[in-house]
Amino acid sequence: MFYAVVGISIYILFFILFPGMGAINLRRKWGRFRDLVFKYSNVPDLGYHNILEGETYCFRGELESFKNDDVVWLKGETLSVCINLKKLDVYTLSERKEILKKYNWSDISSIVEGTKFYVFGKLELISSVPYLVGSKNEELLVVISENEKSIFEMLIKKGRDRNEIWNNSSPYFYITGVLILIIISYVSYKTNFNKTTAFYLLLAAGTPFYFILPPGLFFYYKYRKTWEQSIRYSILKDLKRLRGDSFSSFIMGQKGKSRERLSLLFYLTGYILNISIAGIILYNLFLVILYR
Repeated sequence: MFYAVVGISIYILFFILFPGMGAINLRRKWGRFRDLVFKYSNVPDLGYHNILEGETYCFRGELESFKNDDVVWLKGETLSVCINLKKLDVYTLSERKEILKKYNWSDISSIVEGTKFYVFGKLELISSVPYLVGSKNEELLVVISENEKSIFEMLIKKGRDRNEIWNNSSPYFYITGVLILIIISYVSYKTNFNKTTAFYLLLAAGTPFYFILPPGLFFYYKYRKTWEQSIRYSILKDLKRLRGDSFSSFIMGQKGKSRERLSLLFYLTGYILNISIAGIILYNLFLVILYR
């Protein structure tokens, strides 16, 4: 009984709870990023003609020089400003591959003079030097990109993860859960000779692999296709919102949610089908190997 309870706990933690929390956290982060883009899409461009301390601006400029390791001067058409990048996340947007990536400033090893920046934040004068800074409600947003025409649309299109369920932390949780369940299954069999518990623990250990085996593979394929459709509807929803079309944005959002629910249904169907088949196969193997 003890090993069964431990096994269920490990299953819930490493196959459901931890990956689920990672997916929710990732979605919230990208959601906050897009909300920030929406806020900054309506602010004026900063120029010499409209400098007003305490106001929020969009500044387009090139790297002019370094004030120190973390503070840089950016040169615009009519003036230059400083930004403090210490402990700040910097987004890079590739125009050709159309990929948005996030880096911490400390992880960026080299950057050349003339690199184009888009900075969104509040203007403050520090020792008579103009700085763009963030606030509690609106953090400083820094984007490095060569794209000059549709920066906001590109940020909205790419400001999301393609599949939150399978994120960067998922493999580590799954591998850890698999190893622990295999060890517990082995210990349960060797110490208590509880073959039934050992069987179910071993069955649970195969959880991350069941959805890629037939016949559940068909449902996994449908899940991926439907999930991609939900992403496209979500992008259209945000683009409509960016353009001020709230009605179309609502319609696209509803379509995206329905597609997302359908994709999760395909995922669960394939998983339940495969785990049932795997259970039958493993159970019969146990009968042959352990009960002969």
